[in-house]
Amino acid sequence: MLNEAWLLKEGIRREENLLKQKWGFFAQMYHGAEKFWCVDSKTKEELGFIAVQENGYIFFIAVGMNRREEGIGKYLVNSLGRKYDCITCHVRTTNMGAIDFYEKIGFKKEELVQCYYEDKGDALYLVYFPDLE
Repeated sequence: MLNEAWLLKEGIRREENLLKQKWGFFAQMYHGAEKFWCVDSKTKEELGFIAVQENGYIFFIAVGMNRREEGIGKYLVNSLGRKYDCITCHVRTTNMGAIDFYEKIGFKKEELVQCYYEDKGDALYLVYFPDLE
C-alpha cells in the first residue's frame, strides 16, 4: 500500500502545493508507522489513510481530493482514539485547510515550532485528547 499512499500524497501535492516529502523519507516513515485506510466498501476505492507512530503522533493523513468534506478524515482520526489517549501532529502554519480541519475535530494548538520543515517553514504542534465516552 506504500505506492498507493505515495500516489495519493503526490496528487495532493500537485493540487495544493503541499506535502513535499521526498520518496525516501516518506517510505521510511510509512513503513515505521501503523496505517489505517478508509476504503469504499462498494467500489473498493482507497479514500484516504492515516499513518501514526506508536506514541500517537500522526505522521501523515490524506484524503482523496474528490472525497473531501465527507467525514473521512475525522473517521480516520477517531479510529486512533480507540488506541491512543493523546494524539499529536505538526502542521505547516500556511496549511490553513489542515489547521481548520484539525481544530474543527478538537485539536488544540500547543506551540509554534519555527523552522520545523526542511525548507525552514514553521509548524504548529497540535494536541488532541479523544473523548472516549
